[in-house]
Amino acid sequence: MEKPVLSVENLSLDFHLRTHILHAVRDVSFELHRGRTLATVGESGSGKSVTARSLMRIVDRPGIMVGGKIILRTEGREVDLAQLASNSAEVRAVRGARIGLIFQEPMSSLSPVHTIGSQIDEVLHLHAGLDKRAARARTVELLGRVEIPNPAEMADRYTFEFSGGMRQRAMIAMAPACNPDILIADEPTTALDVTTRAEILDLIKRLQTERGMAMLLITHDMGVVAEVADDVAVMRFGRIVETGSVDDIFHAPEHPYTQRLLASTLKLEQPADARAAALVTPQPILTVKGLTKVYGGAKGFLGTGKFALKAVDDVSLVLHAGENLGVVGESGSGKTTLGRLILRIVEPTAGRCSTARRTARRSTSPRSPNRTCANSTPMSA
Repeated sequence: MEKPVLSVENLSLDFHLRTHILHAVRDVSFELHRGRTLATVGESGSGKSVTARSLMRIVDRPGIMVGGKIILRTEGREVDLAQLASNSAEVRAVRGARIGLIFQEPMSSLSPVHTIGSQIDEVLHLHAGLDKRAARARTVELLGRVEIPNPAEMADRYTFEFSGGMRQRAMIAMAPACNPDILIADEPTTALDVTTRAEILDLIKRLQTERGMAMLLITHDMGVVAEVADDVAVMRFGRIVETGSVDDIFHAPEHPYTQRLLASTLKLEQPADARAAALVTPQPILTVKGLTKVYGGAKGFLGTGKFALKAVDDVSLVLHAGENLGVVGESGSGKTTLGRLILRIVEPTAGRCSTARRTARRSTSPRSPNRTCANSTPMSA
């Protein structure tokens, strides 16, 4: 196997807090190879993201690198990024050009006052040296490659005008814009529905294969690891406790923490807890019938009909005390609107929602045996 494009050797990083020193990363070592994906997994606070950020020297104060090497092999030479100042010209040249980063939350990572296109243009201007016209053409091309519809038009839109999935696609378009050798994906599918998540993962994998990039994937989702990664590094309390191929980690984990991490992953074939099932009451505590919400559709000023959007369409369900009912679907399928309708945060167009009031303990005031959700009158058209 050829030399790794990046080698991390005994990396240690501390945060000097007011009352103590937090050892966020301790003696972490791993390698990234072209065309392969290394997934770092572990619970929140295990040091995954701060390790990845240290590769680009963008760890915020009071974080300090106290030891280790970060050897980047690119353009026929080796550079130890750990020995360079974080604000040096050489490190700035690495960011974006040699190492790309997909941030965890695009809404907070993208500027709200600049268009999506202008933010990608800036990356191309700074790291690829393209003029305004060439950068614009390249931006439209990149947005098209990540399957954003009407890329020329969407380039002039702002962040808040993009859906969650489209914002993530824009971040993915920006990260490999300058053909980096390494791509860091920090929780790239957080808060995305399962369909959009699958599309984003397929997109990242395709871009990696086309460009032969090495990828460092940061995630706590073992399903994503099984789907995308080639190798796995398990982190706990700032240390790597186990490394190996995906098959080795999933089928023959050695460290007790890795075993617990895999055991905590919910398996659909496991039967429901019998004790929880025993708590389910025969009488419904919530009954929803024909709940509907339509936005728009009223006649305009000139008497013409406006476009109508059915956010919730004739939904009926029954929920018993002690029962868990999961409502799943893609972004925009109406899940959140349904919850808001039940609480009467949003007024329904049609339908009925009623609850059976449970007898409260230590209560002396008489109560009605049932009521309509959050209101004294039933929901009806």
